Amino acid sequence: LILYNVLSFYKMFEKGEEDINIDTVDNILDRWILAKTEDLKNHITKAYDNYDLIRASRPVSEFINELSTWYIRRSRDRFKSEDNVQALKVLKYVLLELSRVIAPVMPFTADHIYKELKSKKESVHLEEWSEVKQEFLDQKVIDYMEQTRKVVELGLAKRAEVGIKVRQPL
Repeated sequence: LILYNVLSFYKMFEKGEEDINIDTVDNILDRWILAKTEDLKNHITKAYDNYDLIRASRPVSEFINELSTWYIRRSRDRFKSEDNVQALKVLKYVLLELSRVIAPVMPFTADHIYKELKSKKESVHLEEWSEVKQEFLDQKVIDYMEQTRKVVELGLAKRAEVGIKVRQPL
């Protein structure tokens, strides 16, 4: 359901055929989600190569949750702005790559996402397996964002502890 919500969010702002060639990525959230996507692809590929279906499918739900609750929520204003081309390209790329890696274990969901993104082939199952793009795989960005998320989590815990609502400024 979360994944379908992410797809619906993308489709709200989609402007037609988005070219997903991503030359440069300057936004830190875009760099992070691309790094997480490539890390997921790398992890899943290794697990499939070792015939370990549990390890191949387990990180998918965590990735979808991070995509929705961290990337989409933090990028919402960028998507609503007039200059949202890079954010749309990145999200389309992430959704396409995700549909490819979940295809073996979630075939109908993967195919639905793939078709909704108006991809070139008739089905995701006709695509080649995605290679990991090393230029997007940046462990420092992943680690930096993990630290940032922990700081935010601690701040939210302190707010809850003293009863300050999230929308109330400090």
